[in-house]
Amino acid sequence: MEHLIKLHSQLLFGGGVPKSNESPPDSQDNWAYNKLAQRYAIADGAGSTFLSATWSKLLVDHFCDQNNNLNNPLFKSKDWQSWLDPIQKEWQAQTEQIVNKNTGLNTASLRYRHGKKEPAGSTFVGLQIDTNDKLEWQAMIVGDSCLFHLRDNTLESKLLKQPTEFDNHPEVFSSYAKTNMYPPKFIEGTCRNSDIFILATDALAKWILTKYIMGGENWQSAKSKIVAIKKWNELYNFIQEARVDIRCPLEDDDVALMIITIIDRKTEYFPDFIDPVVDPVKPPVVPLIPQPEQNKKLPEQVDNHKIEITDHENLHLKRLNNLKKIAWTAVVISIISLLLGALNLFLYFHKDTNAAVPANHQPLSGISTTTTITTIPIVLTTNTPVASP
Repeated sequence: MEHLIKLHSQLLFGGGVPKSNESPPDSQDNWAYNKLAQRYAIADGAGSTFLSATWSKLLVDHFCDQNNNLNNPLFKSKDWQSWLDPIQKEWQAQTEQIVNKNTGLNTASLRYRHGKKEPAGSTFVGLQIDTNDKLEWQAMIVGDSCLFHLRDNTLESKLLKQPTEFDNHPEVFSSYAKTNMYPPKFIEGTCRNSDIFILATDALAKWILTKYIMGGENWQSAKSKIVAIKKWNELYNFIQEARVDIRCPLEDDDVALMIITIIDRKTEYFPDFIDPVVDPVKPPVVPLIPQPEQNKKLPEQVDNHKIEITDHENLHLKRLNNLKKIAWTAVVISIISLLLGALNLFLYFHKDTNAAVPANHQPLSGISTTTTITTIPIVLTTNTPVASP
């Protein structure tokens, strides 16, 4: 048993990158972990659903909360509906607060969707590693976020096996019980020293699986680059490079990535992005703030794991308020332009009606002398002589 007790799971890296035209707070993907409980989770909020970023954040946080009494029996009972119930209630309470506080341009839309009880959806991977009594792992997965088990050069993919299995309508956990149509898959396996687990949301998971199927140098290069990621700016550069890969371009979507290994406790260390002070209540999640490299400006990385749940929505509301100010400014400028145009027309016609009467002009009979007629000379461009009147 001694050789078992020495082993422990170690988070090598955790982080996320948004779509290329968005900033980190706009991402729908979330991740969390709990070092003491050896729990790791990622979730990908379905962008078309209602406040999905809040939902995906709640899912990963609750799975990694060791004070959550529903976590311990989860893999034995497989009662995922009971596990989801308090998370759903918390999401409903938070969305009500978000909608009530909203004063932006999308207030009517938010209230309408909230009134309809429109649900949020999110894919999910929750990994539990047990190295205390035996070297085993268990996972709960729904949708197209994937768990990869890497041993030496062999990659096992859970759940999807082929890149063609990824689509735009994955199975998800729903924020309302009545719309939860997709039960998760519960899987388990064994692990040993130096095994690596990779948790990735759909775009990156599909790319990894494609590279592995391609094999050869394509896979070896991809694998070495992924396991070498230790800092957020390294993930960012890797994602940007993969998005322009000629043979296998990474789809432009939000990305969440976690890399975990099984390691001897004596060689355990704290990566740069991890706070060595472990909080037993909340997962110690501290993504690195990237440093510019060779004058290359990287987008600012925001620690989504230390902000309040509603920070994503609050930032969105601030942007909407800014857009509202811009819209009102545009309306005022348009009104001023219309007034100036009307004034110019008035001055133009006023000038015409007050034009000076030529000195040799004689009023026509039957017409008041107060009426002025402007004489307009007509030039005929023709070769035919014109007879004098």
